[in-house]
Amino acid sequence: MKKFKSAIQFLSYWVSFTCLAIVVRGYEYGTGDQVLQIPLLKKIINPELYMSDMLFPWLYTNKTILYSLIIGLNRIIPHLEATFFLIYFLTQLLLFIGIYLLGNELMSNKLKSLLSCLLFIYPLPIGGSATTTVDKLLLPRTITMMMSVYCLYFIFKKKVAITLITLGIIFLIHPLTGVILLVLILPVLFSIWGLRSKKKNMLFIGLICLLAGGVLLIPLKNNLNHLSTYFSSSNDWLEVLHVRNAYAFPLLWNYRGWLNLVVLVLPITYALYMTNNIKNYLRSYIAYILLA
Repeated sequence: MKKFKSAIQFLSYWVSFTCLAIVVRGYEYGTGDQVLQIPLLKKIINPELYMSDMLFPWLYTNKTILYSLIIGLNRIIPHLEATFFLIYFLTQLLLFIGIYLLGNELMSNKLKSLLSCLLFIYPLPIGGSATTTVDKLLLPRTITMMMSVYCLYFIFKKKVAITLITLGIIFLIHPLTGVILLVLILPVLFSIWGLRSKKKNMLFIGLICLLAGGVLLIPLKNNLNHLSTYFSSSNDWLEVLHVRNAYAFPLLWNYRGWLNLVVLVLPITYALYMTNNIKNYLRSYIAYILLA
C-alpha cells in the first residue's frame, strides 16, 4: 500500500511539473514539419482528400509506425488536435521522468537530478541548426528523444536486451535518431559484452569511438562536398539550399550558432566533471557523446 501511495505521489508530481513546463514553454499545432504530416494523416484517414495533389506520393515514403499510432488513437479521440496533444503530453511526462532517472543514475543525487529537468523546460537552440533541446510540437523526433533518454538509462544500468528493444522501436519511429543513437551507445555495448581486462577495454572502446566518430562525420563530409542523395547536385539548387537551409551546413553557421553550441555544452560538461561521484568511465563516455 505504501509503495502504491508513493508511486501515485511520484506520478502526481511529474504530471504537475509537465503541465507547468508546457505552460511556460508553449504548445504549437500545425506548424513546422506538421504542415506536411497532418495533411498526410488526414489523407490516410480519408483517401478522398487531396486527390490532385502531386506531393502525396513523396509524403507516403516518409510514413512510420507513429502514423499508425496516431490514427489508432484518433478512432477513440475523434479530434486530431486532441490526439496530438495527448501524445505530446505523455511524451513530455515520460521525458522528464527519464531525465530524472538518468540524472540520478549518473550523479546519485535526487536534488541535482530534479534540477537537471529544469534545463528541458524551455527549448534552447542547438548550435546553428533548426533543432532545439525540446520541441513545442509533436514530431517523430519528439518521441524518439524521450526514448533515447531511456536508452541511455538502460545502457548505464547494463540492461542490454531492453536497450536494443528500445533502440529498435526508435528506428521504426525516426530512423535518423536510431542511427545516431546506435553509434553513440556502441562503446558501452561492446564494453558490456565481453572484454575483461581494463586496459583492453579502454583500448577497444577508444577504437570504437574513432570508428563511430567517423560515421558521425559522414553527413558533415557530404555537406562539405555539396553532395546529397535527396537533392540535385546542380550548383543553382545548392545555392538555394544554402540560402533556405543554412542550418543544415555547419560551416555556414554564423557566430551566434557556434556561440549557442558553446553555451549549451560548456555548463553541462562543467557540471558533470565537477560531480565527484561519477565514475571515470562514465565521464569519458559522456565526453564522447558531447563531442559527437
